[in-house]
Amino acid sequence: MQPTIDLSNGKWKVFDFIKTVRINPKIKDPQKIAKHKLCVAFVNARYKQKLSQYKIAQKAGMATATLARMEVGKNNPSLSKLIALAEALDMELKLVPKKKRNS
Repeated sequence: MQPTIDLSNGKWKVFDFIKTVRINPKIKDPQKIAKHKLCVAFVNARYKQKLSQYKIAQKAGMATATLARMEVGKNNPSLSKLIALAEALDMELKLVPKKKRNS
């Protein structure tokens, strides 16, 4: 079974030598939150595997600059690019239900 990128958790841990990348609580727009979580998930997955942007971009069939812009949320990648990136990281995209908040 392949590891998955689980978008339900607001915190993503990476190796000790790299600071933990966390979800920015200042983002309020639901679409921006989802995009930010996805960017954070990809960055942390790449860090965890100790892979460079160049190697992952090459495996995903995209330019390194494109991956760099995706990782900081500067572009709006197509679903096919997201799938290619997940595959390059030996992962899959997964939708999960939102956690319900206690009122």
